[in-house]
Amino acid sequence: MMRPRLVLLFATALGAACTANDEPRPPVSSTKSSEPLPTPERAAPTDAPDPGVPLAKREPCSTAGALRCAGHGPSGLTDILYRCEAAPSTSKEWEKKPGADRGSGAAELGWVRERACPDGCQAMPSGRDDRCNPQSAVPPKVLEMLAPKPYVEVDCKPEGDGKRCSYSTLGLSAEVLVVDPTAEQVARWIVDAAAFAEPLEALRESDRKAWEKGVLAFARHVRMQSSRIFPMKGDIVEDMGGGAKAYAFDRGVVTPCEKGRCRCRINSLTARAFCRFEEAMGGAFEACVSRYDGPSGDEPWRARCAENHTRAMQSLHNDHFRAKAFVVGRAVKEACDKRRCSPDEVVRAIEKELGG
Repeated sequence: MMRPRLVLLFATALGAACTANDEPRPPVSSTKSSEPLPTPERAAPTDAPDPGVPLAKREPCSTAGALRCAGHGPSGLTDILYRCEAAPSTSKEWEKKPGADRGSGAAELGWVRERACPDGCQAMPSGRDDRCNPQSAVPPKVLEMLAPKPYVEVDCKPEGDGKRCSYSTLGLSAEVLVVDPTAEQVARWIVDAAAFAEPLEALRESDRKAWEKGVLAFARHVRMQSSRIFPMKGDIVEDMGGGAKAYAFDRGVVTPCEKGRCRCRINSLTARAFCRFEEAMGGAFEACVSRYDGPSGDEPWRARCAENHTRAMQSLHNDHFRAKAFVVGRAVKEACDKRRCSPDEVVRAIEKELGG
């Protein structure tokens, strides 16, 4: 499946820093969109398993009831969910555990097709079953939270796949090249990512009202952190507590930035937080940190920030939003494992982790 690529205008990296989690934003007016959400074509995920490798050879079936994704459909998506269970050796839908004696006639553990996933099958972090992507509608309050126009989009002209905007705020004037997602895109990224915050995902069906409040917390975080602005190159005016200042950005990351605190601005994600997510998805944490937050400086993380945004702009999911949801969800789960949390307490814990 061919995927369009954004033409990104990169410039030489200038150094290293990041914005704080509680950075204020110029006031914005709240507007409510009455238009229905579009349904864009879902791009094939970059982490999809190789369809040419049988599931049993990629991962042994060792735990009865485990669910895993495999197989590519006509859309290019990984779209079949398999269950690990005992199955007769004659089953055509069964992949035998490697090394098992098929001729013994015993009911051995194997992967059995559970069901097809119309919207794709999603691999989940270690310790959790894979799942079909849920067809969850975007809560209206989430879209309303994200609806205000990014404050830099005042006097803009198209440039590549973005736009160059001149604007004035807080008494300063600035110019920036942005590739801003729509409110609808960000809303869908957040709803998708909510599944990676385990305590929040547990509320999706059991307490829909609380689930929507948790999702709204992530939307509020994006609005407060970035106003959904992705600054490819140029200045963002902010008041961090010491008065208005124009901060230079390069590929979504402020420059210069302090080692270990360089954040991909649109949802304020650090390299280490992303690496915790990559580890949970089967990667190596130390190798990831060495790659994105090592002695080579912040250049790899800037490149990763821009490349992820490029993919996400053509997709219904954003790996950096999933990573943020994962690390927040893990912290909340650790707190709630010590005592039983009510749905409202889960929501408050999410808001606390996001700095709300």
